[in-house]
Amino acid sequence: MLNRKSVHTLVTLALLSCPFLIGSRAEADMIPVVNAGFEAQILGNGNSNPVLTGWKGDGGAFNPSAADFLDEAPEGVNIAYLNGGVIFQVLSSELVPGVYTLAVDMGRRLGHPFPGYSIQLLAGSVVIAEDVNSLLPATGTFLTTTVNYTATASDSNLGQALTIRLTSVGVQVNFDDVRLKFTPSAVPEPASLVMLGTGTLSLLGYGWRRRKVATAS
Repeated sequence: MLNRKSVHTLVTLALLSCPFLIGSRAEADMIPVVNAGFEAQILGNGNSNPVLTGWKGDGGAFNPSAADFLDEAPEGVNIAYLNGGVIFQVLSSELVPGVYTLAVDMGRRLGHPFPGYSIQLLAGSVVIAEDVNSLLPATGTFLTTTVNYTATASDSNLGQALTIRLTSVGVQVNFDDVRLKFTPSAVPEPASLVMLGTGTLSLLGYGWRRRKVATAS
């Protein structure tokens, strides 16, 4: 009979023979955000509309001109404006194990003070990642603010709907190009598990046969 040390050695060899057990490389994916660039409203240059399709809250859509931003919009032609309050969107995705990266372009309009902002990612009603006033864009420009969150298999918020929430404490903060990237946790490939099981059984069988031959002789 194999002793404990022999079994441990054989299992270790089986693990080494199956390097892909460590996990398949997880591919990042973009989580859908409705009207992420605020382009749903067709607006003339310099015009605005107090509607943001797909979003709820206090803001509206705005097609800035060169008098508002040096490069106008970072993405597309429209941006969102927020003169205090909040805009938010409850996504169709729920929190699962993996890494989340929320990025938003946030701007300071020419001729306007910059009152302060926050960018938040929520799971249910819980804020799991946020940026509050860490950036101060130069007048007439945008900066990209990014927040990250890693959800583990034991995260108490798993299964909760994800929400993106953007806030301004006054007149005026502008937003554009909201994107949420998700990289799932690496998991063992099914083929690797089969290889591990086959390798372990083969090594155990080999050890048993050697033990049997040694005993017979």
